[in-house]
Amino acid sequence: MATAEPHPPIIEAIVDIDCELPPGVNLADLETSAHDSLRDGYPQLQKRLLQQVQIRQQGDTAPEHELRDEGLDTLLFRSADNRQLTQFRRSGYSFNRLAPYEGMDLYLPEIERTWANYRAIARPLRIGKIGLRTINRIALPLNADQGLDLEAYLKTSPRLPTVAGRALSFNGFLNQHQIIDKGTGHQASIALAVEGKKEGKLILLLDIDAFDLKPRETLEWTEIVQVIHSLRDLKNELFFNILTTECLSLYTCQS
Repeated sequence: MATAEPHPPIIEAIVDIDCELPPGVNLADLETSAHDSLRDGYPQLQKRLLQQVQIRQQGDTAPEHELRDEGLDTLLFRSADNRQLTQFRRSGYSFNRLAPYEGMDLYLPEIERTWANYRAIARPLRIGKIGLRTINRIALPLNADQGLDLEAYLKTSPRLPTVAGRALSFNGFLNQHQIIDKGTGHQASIALAVEGKKEGKLILLLDIDAFDLKPRETLEWTEIVQVIHSLRDLKNELFFNILTTECLSLYTCQS
């Protein structure tokens, strides 16, 4: 058995809180105060602009394209080591943690702090969505023939059709599922895909995006964090029931 990697396979964890901002709020007007509030932990600032393309066609005439500049969409603040990001978006707030990932409990105080900054500066009116997404990179050891038994590592592995007279094997795959938890009303998107081969291993990406779409008038952290914990429970149950014990043994997993 291969030695377990001393880290979880999560390469990025994202908390999204989508909000409705007051009419007329312009992110550009909030840039200085937002940067001042986050400068110590996130000295690097990037700006993302939003553009929309409209295509019009009448009859047999050539289509006409119109590029519309929608202005500033996101203020993205990066930590000095580029491992952590806080985003002030036109549509809400986001926190991103890149590898190495050490468990959500470690980052919740920082999420609470930076959300409080966003709330004080952007003054959102209400919440429309709370989401928790984790992207995992999983390296599975290939055998001498550059193959492996996917079912040994995946409980929900894709299956090839049996075709008489043909020896088929996967060259790649993409599995996607959309689910709803009827008990909580939470939803999740699951994507499992082959990224490629590297150093005798097949690299898989497992993307689990759990979210709650219940509109909320309250912006209090105590309620938000309860939803994040509930989404984490769903995300964890999905993760540990997609991968087999043999696959999990390759990593030191943290939630």
